[in-house]
Amino acid sequence: MPLAHSCRMSVVLSMLIALSAGIALLAVDLLVVDIDAATCATKKKSKDAPGGKDDLPDDKTAAAETGQTQARFLEWSAGVDRGVPVLMIVIAPPEGGGNATLPIPNRDEKDRTINPPENIVKLAEELKIGDLITVSYAKVGTKPVVTEISIDKRAAEETPLRPFVFVRTRVVRVDKTDHLALMVSQDRGNWTLLVPNAPQPETPAAEGGTGARKPLPPKPTPDAALAEKLKALRPGDLLTLDYSCSEYRFVLKDVTAFEMTDSGALVAVGSRKVGQETYQTVTIRTAKGLTLLLVRPDSPAATALKDLQAKQPVTVKYVRTGAQLWLAGIGPKAADEPEAPKGGNSEAEDAKKLLN
Repeated sequence: MPLAHSCRMSVVLSMLIALSAGIALLAVDLLVVDIDAATCATKKKSKDAPGGKDDLPDDKTAAAETGQTQARFLEWSAGVDRGVPVLMIVIAPPEGGGNATLPIPNRDEKDRTINPPENIVKLAEELKIGDLITVSYAKVGTKPVVTEISIDKRAAEETPLRPFVFVRTRVVRVDKTDHLALMVSQDRGNWTLLVPNAPQPETPAAEGGTGARKPLPPKPTPDAALAEKLKALRPGDLLTLDYSCSEYRFVLKDVTAFEMTDSGALVAVGSRKVGQETYQTVTIRTAKGLTLLLVRPDSPAATALKDLQAKQPVTVKYVRTGAQLWLAGIGPKAADEPEAPKGGNSEAEDAKKLLN
């Protein structure tokens, strides 16, 4: 993208951030707002509208200023615009910065429930946190409203996977039902992902005639496999998340440790005590310096280490749990990978200091 065009896009988004902050819109976290998804009907573009754009819900006689901006998608939220509940999109500049929250007009202006256009309903199922999007908007008076959103799929495919940082778990109430939720952060943003509840058995029919009290339904419980994974997490863990979007809320499907890859030279193998356990360690010299990795005894990497020699170029995969780095895989460096950094005569001494 030409620099001038990119700068212009950034200026436009900065103006939208300022405008969205000044509008009296009630933005409410969807996690605590009851929304009937069945009311999200479809909306077709009106070809009779000026320029072929969606009809705007405000003064149709006023001249609407239109524009486009590139942004990063952050999340959906619920809000109120001119007294009507609407879906909102929260965006940020591609390079980071302040957020803008923009309303999306409803399909049916007379409907008092959130009912965004069909293309938005479908897009919500595809968008992931941080995706690069193009937002078209119109301003009637001083209020910007979204007219169209498109996703840059090529940019999404080329963007390296970035980890989320585990913060904590908590229980949230959604649609009068309790859900376990995972709270994570990335850069300066925070997100909450719901853990789906396990299917509930049917409540048995009341016994003892028509006047008998019907048994209370069982208390909802989170998916057992996901709940068990979340119990093992510690604040600061780097995570890879698999999630979907349901009723404009993020729903967790799976969580795994974020795997990092690096190459370097094998310096030394040793041991270190962590808590009450003693683990084997391996020290690697990378372009960033010395890295010490703990090795679990049941890890395949422990077996792979036996076939490697000191100063041998290697490729390592590792994950972070709390303050510790754990070796996930190790092997000889492929011929087409960058050359491993050369260490001096002090490699053994450096490794010894790192272990201590």
